[in-house]
Amino acid sequence: SIERKNPSGKKIAVIGSGPAGLSAGFYLSKEGHDVIIFESLEHPGGMLYYGIPSYRLPKDGLLKEIELIKKSGVKIETSHKIKNIEDLTDKYDAVFFSVGANIQNKMNIPGEEKFINAISLLSDVNKGKNIFIGERVAVIGGGDVAMDAVRTSIRLGAREAYVIYRRSRNEMPASDEEIRQAEDEGTVFMFLTNPVEFSQKKLKLVKMKLCEPDESGRSKPKPIKDSEYEMEFDTVI
Repeated sequence: SIERKNPSGKKIAVIGSGPAGLSAGFYLSKEGHDVIIFESLEHPGGMLYYGIPSYRLPKDGLLKEIELIKKSGVKIETSHKIKNIEDLTDKYDAVFFSVGANIQNKMNIPGEEKFINAISLLSDVNKGKNIFIGERVAVIGGGDVAMDAVRTSIRLGAREAYVIYRRSRNEMPASDEEIRQAEDEGTVFMFLTNPVEFSQKKLKLVKMKLCEPDESGRSKPKPIKDSEYEMEFDTVI
């Protein structure tokens, strides 16, 4: 059983049921507060449920954890989008915002609007939507989400899956384990490569070289003159 302090008489609303919202709700409930979490989507969990593939985070285990949080006294109301914050501030002693920061980065290159956002792809897969990915897929980026996207693409039927990253493998922010697993599943890594244009399934690429460190402390990639070439892809993520 989960020990709770004596009721405080305080009511707290939490907006968003991702990792931050669930954690806040659990610990606030243990302090004796009356907590309700509002979630706009059908299932609680936020990025845990919609953003991480099931092969990495099985849904059964996640839902069991959420049930434990409910048993601590937290109420979770799904399919409930908050439209007016004042409605909550009038009814509750405190409001905790945990709505996430899912804003797509822009590359500012021609044809970028034809790209598929990785988070949107992963979310659609977790929602059970039927997705046609094509046979040849490119994923731009070097983080864990990029690894999730390329491995998901393979599971969706891509026969050729590429990761395009503008720095070298040493600078990739993705974990070594995720990179190795993507390699084991057939992913081809194209390092020191950057896209510059996408049109009619043709992705124009340029080779890069590493120069002095930038503000992140990693070597800054710069394009190599006259090194552009094209590859054809059904989908670019």
